[in-house]
Amino acid sequence: MLAYRDGVEQVENMEYYHSQMKLKNREMIQRTSSDAAISVEEGDDKDTNKSVADWLTQQLPHLNQNDLTTYSNRLIDDGFDSVSFIEEEMLFEDISFMKKAHRRVIERKIKEWRDGR
Repeated sequence: MLAYRDGVEQVENMEYYHSQMKLKNREMIQRTSSDAAISVEEGDDKDTNKSVADWLTQQLPHLNQNDLTTYSNRLIDDGFDSVSFIEEEMLFEDISFMKKAHRRVIERKIKEWRDGR
């Protein structure tokens, strides 16, 4: 009986820990995306970088900073330099550079946009 209670307590502690980590990650991403520069300053238009990074953060709220920078730069380099252009023109093959799980989320969003027209 004690082992069972200890197990339940450990699960509850882990659930609490995971919920706190999710909150902390979400706050970090929101803070990062609102910083304007977002360390994708290699392009000449910070507003473009910020809007693409903000869009990515909305679609993938748990995206880490390295992936955010990589994905933003890659999309902009490939010509997806505005949210409206991303949502109108992006195809599945345009995001082949993303990690598999991230790509699945974006592919689902693309399908939803196409079906909603």
